[in-house]
Amino acid sequence: MHIPIFGNGDIDSPQKAIEYKNRYGVDGIMIGRAAIGNPWIFNEIKKYIRNGEVPDGPDIAERVRVTKKHLDFSVRWKETDLYF
Repeated sequence: MHIPIFGNGDIDSPQKAIEYKNRYGVDGIMIGRAAIGNPWIFNEIKKYIRNGEVPDGPDIAERVRVTKKHLDFSVRWKETDLYF
C-alpha cells in the first residue's frame, strides 16, 4: 500500500518545491502563505519542473490587472453575503 506524503511549510519558490521532492521524497507539495500576494507561484513551480528555469515574474501591469480582478470578485462575493 502506498500512502501519499505531501510536503508543506515555507515552500515559497520553485527551488524549494524541488528541494522537498529531492530531499524528502514527497509525492506532492502544498502552497500556503507563499500564494498570498503571489498567485503566480503555482505556474512558476510548474514551469521550473518542466524546464529547470525560473520564469520572470509578472510585470506591474499584470499585477495591477490581477489585483483589480481579485478586488472585483471580493466585492461581488461580499455583496451576495449581505443577503444571508
